[in-house]
Formats: sequence, structure tokens, C-alpha cells
Amino acid sequence: MMHRLVQCVVKDEMPPKVFKDFLKEVALCNCAFPAWHAWDPDLLGKGKEDSDTLSAIALLAWCYQTEGRFEKAAALEERVLEARNRLFGPDHLETPEAMVNLARSLGRYKEAGKLKEVVLEVRTRILGPQHPDTLLAMGLLANTYRNQGEWDKSVQFEERVLDARLLSPGTEHPSALVAMGNLAISYRNLGSLVKAVDLERVVLDARIQLLGEEHPETLIAMTNIGCTYREQGRLSESIEILEKTVEIRKRRTGFSHRFGPSIAWGRHTLRIGSIRPPWIC
Repeated sequence: MMHRLVQCVVKDEMPPKVFKDFLKEVALCNCAFPAWHAWDPDLLGKGKEDSDTLSAIALLAWCYQTEGRFEKAAALEERVLEARNRLFGPDHLETPEAMVNLARSLGRYKEAGKLKEVVLEVRTRILGPQHPDTLLAMGLLANTYRNQGEWDKSVQFEERVLDARLLSPGTEHPSALVAMGNLAISYRNLGSLVKAVDLERVVLDARIQLLGEEHPETLIAMTNIGCTYREQGRLSESIEILEKTVEIRKRRTGFSHRFGPSIAWGRHTLRIGSIRPPWIC
């Protein structure tokens, strides 16, 4: 890490444009090192309140969040939110996002979820419904609904995201495959198992073709479709693909996978003839 005197020299000697780019790189690189917080946040654009500097401060706040240092994160996020409100107004693209980050650091998760709706509304109005940043906001909102178990709401937004991803950049693009996988999970939890399997089959075939059978993303796709097979009562197929997934993971990492119990349950189910699983993947 840089000594703080060196930080001061860097801040004073760098041209403004170079310093802005430098701040972003520092914020990201610092997260990779145990002593990243040795960087003095007060040196980040002291006296500067442009958008790039505020974004760098927000990145540092995110680093604090990842370490569980929520008070420090909240202090920086309050600073960012106040400045963005004052300088750019509540309808600026980044102002609602700052509100979400602050609410999350303060543990107000329901409030953060509601504020994601504001982020989506602002991006849709300013950027348009098909803009990548709008689709990202839509996907994050759907993820919030999914985590809260509000599957009907998550499906509503995930279908819109997938429709847009299929138009551009296309079916086999990673963003489209992620959208399909997310929608399939929501379909499964709503009981729309045929729809879920149809999407998961497309995802799995694409992952195998593009990444190979042993890639982590392929293994996730295999696990997902194995879980849906189990929900459908297709236990032999479920066991086969989950066993294959576990064997690949053990060979690659030396550790068993958390879905090993699903395989044992499936074998037991085949013996007793019941098809009602006690849990979902």
C-alpha cells in the first residue's frame, strides 16, 4: 500500500483526468489486498465533487461493505448521496443508486429493494427500456424479488430482461444465458416445471458447447436442470446428472458438492416410490 504522504503527492501532482482514472483503479485494486483500508478516504478527491470522484468514493464504500464495516460504508455513502442530490438532483442516474447503497449499509433491505424500483424508473425514463444499464437495473430488481420469494414479480421482470437479451446480443451470449437461468429458477419455484426445463436445456447445451463440460458455469447449469428433473419426478435423470456434477467437482477440487444429499434422497425416493422432495435446490 502507498504511504499517506505518497498519496498526497500523487493527488497534488497528477493531472485531474489521470487522477480520476487512478482513483477508480485504486478503489478496485484495494479490495484485493488485506490492507486496502489503509488508503485514507479523506484523500479521495478532497474538495472535489465531480461524478467520477464520487463514483470512486462509492467504490471504496462498497469495499467497506464487503468487509462488514457498515458504519464506515454508510458514512461514505451519506457523503456521496448528499453531494449527488445537491449537485445533480434526485433525477440524476446515479442518485437513486446512492440511496440503494446507503439503505443496504444501514441494514434497511426492504427499503433498498423499493429504491431499486426508483433506479429502474429513472433509467427507463432517461436511457430507454432497452439500454444495457436499464436491463441491468431490471435484473437486479428481479433478483431482489427472487430473494424475497416473490416469484410472480421476479418472473414479470425476468421475462422482460430475457426478451431484450434475445433480441441483442443473441441466444448464446452470456448475458442471455444468465437471464434464461434466472427465469428458469423462478419458473421452477412457481411450479412451471416444463418452462423451467426448456430454458435450462438451452442453457446447458450452450454452456457445454461454448465452455466445455467441466467449466463451473456448465456445472451450475447441470445442477439446475438436475434439480428441476427431481421436481418433475424424473428421478433417474436427476440422479444421473447430479452424480455427474458431483464427480466432476470432486475431481476438480477434491471436495464433495452441497447437492450430494439430493442424490441420496433421490435414490431413497426411487426405492419407496414417493416423488415429493423435502426441499428444493
